[in-house]
Amino acid sequence: MTEYEYLANAIVLMAVEDYRDKLRGKDKRDMTDSKAYLERFFKSKWFVLLTSVNGPFLLKQLKEEYKSEMKGGQKNGTYKKSYRSI
Repeated sequence: MTEYEYLANAIVLMAVEDYRDKLRGKDKRDMTDSKAYLERFFKSKWFVLLTSVNGPFLLKQLKEEYKSEMKGGQKNGTYKKSYRSI
């Protein structure tokens, strides 16, 4: 994997973590990025250039993960599925 691929993966993973924080209301950083901004990113041409992952599908999975967490399916912030391999 090239340095550029590592960088692209890091950008995508940071967006995933930021989106999870936005959903949970745990975003402690003073960012101007809104949840809507991150959603647009997952559907953007820029996202397609960074990764072969289907952005809208990933976004849907993150929302389902959050719903499951809210229903008590996930405890202590742990996840059954990991998107670290993106």
